[in-house]
Amino acid sequence: MLFRSDALADWKDQLVHFECGKADYTVETATAEDAQAWWDSIRPDPVTICDPDLDETWMAPLLELPTDTYDERHDNVCTYGAKGANLATLYQLIPAEYQLGGFIIPFHYYDSFVQNHTWVVDLGSGPATYTFQETIDAWLADDTFLTDATVRAERLDDLTHAMEHESALDTDVRDMVIDQVRTVWDGDDYQMVRFRSSSNAEDGIDFSGAGLYLSESGCIADELDGDEEGPSWCDPDKPDEQTLSHALLEVWSSAWLMVAYDERDWYGIDQSKVAMGVLVDDRTNDEQANIVAFSGNSTSYGDPRYLVNAQCCELEVVAPDAGVYPEKTLLTMDDAGGVSKIERVSQSSETDEVLTDEQLDEVGWLLWSIVQVYPLDYEVSEGHDVVWDTEMKILDDGQLIIKQIRPFQR
Repeated sequence: MLFRSDALADWKDQLVHFECGKADYTVETATAEDAQAWWDSIRPDPVTICDPDLDETWMAPLLELPTDTYDERHDNVCTYGAKGANLATLYQLIPAEYQLGGFIIPFHYYDSFVQNHTWVVDLGSGPATYTFQETIDAWLADDTFLTDATVRAERLDDLTHAMEHESALDTDVRDMVIDQVRTVWDGDDYQMVRFRSSSNAEDGIDFSGAGLYLSESGCIADELDGDEEGPSWCDPDKPDEQTLSHALLEVWSSAWLMVAYDERDWYGIDQSKVAMGVLVDDRTNDEQANIVAFSGNSTSYGDPRYLVNAQCCELEVVAPDAGVYPEKTLLTMDDAGGVSKIERVSQSSETDEVLTDEQLDEVGWLLWSIVQVYPLDYEVSEGHDVVWDTEMKILDDGQLIIKQIRPFQR
């Protein structure tokens, strides 16, 4: 069926019921009630996220956060976010050579930022000064914001820009972050570190949130050099300064990106409970490979073969550019953690081979080792099972490290 580019021009900016057959299609005007009924019929069951604990102020090193019990691990997710809490649990169970240094910034500082920092915005009575939190609360009660995607996109874009580019990080918070970076990295002001999202609305069994939020790098020397001129002291290849303040504000603001808001909305998440913690760890560079590995075939229920997606160098696996796709391999494991069979399903678009057989053996063994010790704290739906979804890297010196883990229900 041929389809003219102007065929739907008469329905521009309207809700419609569109039905496409093999040889023809129909378009009819739809009411908001019709559209909502259809969306509700295909929407997943609502996902509940925990109420954020906003009182804890400790910027916790990954190896010092209490993780032994279910209650401790649950509280960590509600205080520091799932990404950081999960990694702290993992690192306390696996050999040190597979770890990055790091710590987690709790929700308290994000909450203080949105509660106390202001901007000028029109919330219905003309431009006036409101805090970011007052703005968010008003929009979550505004039917226009909730139902008009164009309006919502414009408002959220303005909000995230103001949070990231028109706000200053409180000096005391900045100094605490600097102190903790120096503690973890032995006083090295020229160590580039990575600020990564760790919210209570990601990396869960019912809502992964993969790719919704932002990560950014930061450098103490750039923060303290007294100017805004690049290149970065920590990485001369970066033409601009990479300050800690900007990195932290960018991650915080990404909680309210349009894509993140709409994905949470689709899953029925209570937006008023969303809080953003930050995982701070090593910014690696010049990697040999990026890896996303599952402790089971994520595309086939009950298939025990490990699925390893790998891409060369620093290219993305989770959100690659168009036309770029990773190497895909299935590993059959024996009872002792050895790889008994390697099935190379497809090549990378960029190179003939990303991971050697020896590297795949190590990836398989590490993932098998994690399966033996990592606690499953979730109820699994009937007819499903859970495998572990991990992100790994092979560094420029050949060392394999793991930087993320989350449950995947298949």
